[in-house]
Amino acid sequence: MSNSTLLASNLTFPSTAAYVYSSIYLFVSIFCLVPYLFFLVILVIDKENFNGAVYRVILHLGISDCIQLLLQWSPFFFTIFNVSVDALINKIFIAITWIWGAMILGLTLSPLVSQLYDIKTFSWSYSPDNPINWPPVELAIAAIIITIYVALGNAYWNFLYNYVHDPHLAGFIGNMILIIQNGMNPFLYLTMSK
Repeated sequence: MSNSTLLASNLTFPSTAAYVYSSIYLFVSIFCLVPYLFFLVILVIDKENFNGAVYRVILHLGISDCIQLLLQWSPFFFTIFNVSVDALINKIFIAITWIWGAMILGLTLSPLVSQLYDIKTFSWSYSPDNPINWPPVELAIAAIIITIYVALGNAYWNFLYNYVHDPHLAGFIGNMILIIQNGMNPFLYLTMSK
């Protein structure tokens, strides 16, 4: 049996559900990414209204979220072009996806975003040049909502994932939680801001 016959006999096409799931990943990622990019541009351009250290941290976290959203596009192209993901390629994509964690660590250690502990107030500051200024209440509420959402997402992955009987649906729900987690920040910031 020749190699071409062997390849043709092993070739399977993705199911309709795979096309639907990967298309939803792509469109929801784009839906979250486009406003996020506009929001980040506003943060960079409008220094008068967004000049605090808190907004610098939001900018750096936003860049890492955008990288995550871009990487969510890969399942769509793998499905459309019927590419089977080799274990090595899968590991490479996982490594690229987790680069954002190293990026946050690098940015935190850089002079652009520094965290200092102030012994007088027993709190952390993000800026060595400015006294501790607390973020607006709206920003704190947005941070609480994000924290609750992330906790619920972790609860799904650690406990509820195994109770979804269809493994494709379980993975789809988990990935949608991740995509929404990466894309919800600008919507919260813009709806909470005055």
